[in-house]
Amino acid sequence: MTVTDEHGPAQTNTDLRDSRRVAAVLLVVLASSGGWAEEPQVELRQVGGEVYAGQAHEVEVQVSWAGAADAFVVLPVKVEPLDWGSAAVSKSEVSVEGDRNVSTQVLTVVARETGRYELPALEVPVLAGPLPKDVALETLAPSVTLRTEALAMEVAEGAAGHLKYWLALAVAVVAAVSGLIAVVFKGRRKTTAPGASPEDLMRAALHQARRHQLDGKYYEFYQELAGAVAAGKGKNGQSLMHRLELRVQEVGFKGIQPTHEEMSGDLKEVERELGIRN
Repeated sequence: MTVTDEHGPAQTNTDLRDSRRVAAVLLVVLASSGGWAEEPQVELRQVGGEVYAGQAHEVEVQVSWAGAADAFVVLPVKVEPLDWGSAAVSKSEVSVEGDRNVSTQVLTVVARETGRYELPALEVPVLAGPLPKDVALETLAPSVTLRTEALAMEVAEGAAGHLKYWLALAVAVVAAVSGLIAVVFKGRRKTTAPGASPEDLMRAALHQARRHQLDGKYYEFYQELAGAVAAGKGKNGQSLMHRLELRVQEVGFKGIQPTHEEMSGDLKEVERELGIRN
């Protein structure tokens, strides 16, 4: 694992002098967190079996540490464009496994052609916690940046060739979670039936939100609410969108779980804003 100081070059744990510098950075992080925690570790791994051309494949980026759960907040992984396919963050969750806190981000990767490829090393920004509840993560500079190893991928021939690639790419774009909810929603609108009205888009998003609420999928629930607001033109749409974006960040990256009452209240507020009755 490589840790990068935001104000200096990449550092590796194999060099004693560089290790001391990394340790100094982490001491600052831990001191500001107000609770004990060990240095976070990052791991990149494939999920499932063989990788097929034109089909979505999942890769997990996991950051874990022992100690205070709120000592760190893991930001969205930085994914650079690929010349052989696409990769986008499709899911994020925070959990506890044994004595370790685990932040997992799932990348949906799609290769256009068969062959041997490499998913480049990824940078994972990490903030020192605990953080105020309503802070916007994109306004904060990372305390440290973890760096994964590159991942070699062997891609076999898919059953449906290029058609499945474009379909899977559309799904990946829809599911991308860089925090730019409006951009995500625009990607989703491309797959909507031609001629769909803004009200159709809003109702479809709210329908999906209700399903996610029943399934306990908090992150997806707030993504859909934000998508519905993006399709509408209510007078309070901008402020409501900002609050929903904060909700997406809290649920996906801070591990906050909203109550059923909070979710129902947010859903009703969006319906009032859009003038939709069910």
